[in-house]
Amino acid sequence: MAAGLVPFATASDGGGSTRIPAAFSGLVGHKCSFGRIPEPGPDGSLTAVVGALTTTVADAARHLDVAAGPDARDRRSLPAAGVRYEDLIETLDVGGLRARWSTDMGFGFVDPEVAELARSAAERLAASAALSVDEAPVHLTDPVRTWLTSGSLDLWFSVTDEEYRTRADDLTAYSRMALDAVAPSTTRKVARAQQRRNQFDLDCAALFAEVDVLLTPTTAVPAFRAEGPPPAEIAGVAVDGAMATPFTMLANLCWNPSISVPAGTTSAGLPVGLMVTARLHRDDVCLRLARLAEQAFPWPRFAPGV
Repeated sequence: MAAGLVPFATASDGGGSTRIPAAFSGLVGHKCSFGRIPEPGPDGSLTAVVGALTTTVADAARHLDVAAGPDARDRRSLPAAGVRYEDLIETLDVGGLRARWSTDMGFGFVDPEVAELARSAAERLAASAALSVDEAPVHLTDPVRTWLTSGSLDLWFSVTDEEYRTRADDLTAYSRMALDAVAPSTTRKVARAQQRRNQFDLDCAALFAEVDVLLTPTTAVPAFRAEGPPPAEIAGVAVDGAMATPFTMLANLCWNPSISVPAGTTSAGLPVGLMVTARLHRDDVCLRLARLAEQAFPWPRFAPGV
């Protein structure tokens, strides 16, 4: 996409796999509400959604218009929204919505340049959209552990026992860590993981009772090499690999719509993303704010030199 090789790319997002590469590549990455786009058949995942990587917000809205809707093969699919998202990105009134800016969601460590770029983009978006912004603390119960023990169970729907035994070393370090975290799980441990997720749902509900929109950096660090590893230190603090991209998991665990848009580039020329996460089912708000961001601080459709 960023290299201009294709005009459009489908994606999926179970923990950030659409928004993270979007942030690292200067693209738009929309993770829709859980159930907004149906799965083509029974699927055990309770975090993953189908999505797309695009170069413009209009393309993301058009994809949702085409792909969204109920499907009898997916009992979790939502009813038709009854709107045309490609129209709403130009017309929806978002003035006065309550937004909260959080640099770190109350638990992470963020590269200072990433934080500065994302905050600047959030301020420009808030001014353009006439949002009411606060910076009150965000209180969440261990999002990374919650995803690694509950959300990562989803990975086992796409990896067989035989593949885990014989090809685990072929996986990325992050996927391997997530699988290893739940490989020895008993029913009791699975139940405890679900209890943590239940508490996280309550945390998220409390947050969105106070605000309509959460604005954060998409990732904690600039892009690193595709083959990894992720940085072991952020802002002078030693961290594990999951902390390089810890902020996207909230929307997967709690089913909120969320979108990453380009926020600028670091001094080294690496893209940084601003993430907009809205209340349950409000894909229209995510896409409208993304469109206003696109107008307030336009980004190049393709990487420099393409």
